[in-house]
Amino acid sequence: MAKVSIGEGLAYNYYTGYLSMVLTSLAERITSSKFGKSTKNKKLILLIPANGEIPANLQEVDGNVRPVGKLDPLVIDRAGCKRKYSNNDDCV
Repeated sequence: MAKVSIGEGLAYNYYTGYLSMVLTSLAERITSSKFGKSTKNKKLILLIPANGEIPANLQEVDGNVRPVGKLDPLVIDRAGCKRKYSNNDDCV
């Protein structure tokens, strides 16, 4: 059996349990949002700090980031339990 570190396991779980589901519909949810319909810029920037800690309010850390709204929630049925994933729409 191959040894796997806890960090690798956590990263794999984060990808399979969250990112793989949310990222597949993210572009569609952004373009259907109010901000997505009003902009011609089609760039997506994911902000992930080196220490892995993401503050709840990005505007407190960087004044160049401003909130423009919330995306429609994504509801996924996971093992018979409906889970709601909400994402914010920020502009840099």
